[in-house]
Amino acid sequence: MKRRHRLRRSSEFARLRKEGKRFAGRFLVLSVIETACEKEFQTAVITGKRVGAAVVRNLLRRRLRCIVDRQTPLLAGGRRYVSILRPASASATFQELEREWVSLARRAGLIRESQ
Repeated sequence: MKRRHRLRRSSEFARLRKEGKRFAGRFLVLSVIETACEKEFQTAVITGKRVGAAVVRNLLRRRLRCIVDRQTPLLAGGRRYVSILRPASASATFQELEREWVSLARRAGLIRESQ
């Protein structure tokens, strides 16, 4: 994932938590907020300690970043979003995570329909 696509500031996370819309699934929660001034998207992945040990959390982060990278050409700009992994995601396969993330992204309006 390119650096310009990453959320880094705690103020951005706080704004997403306060004003963003949440879309929940079995393995993750997607929080989204629209930004009028940006053409590109920004994203982050949050994994709490309840998800598992550090090895498991890092594996899940890498998987989610890969999923976002695969969907980058279809992602609409002008939005910030955070993917929050739930403890059930530790037992999910890559395909299950990808299916759920894409489903939540469609519900949130993050994915442009191909033409």
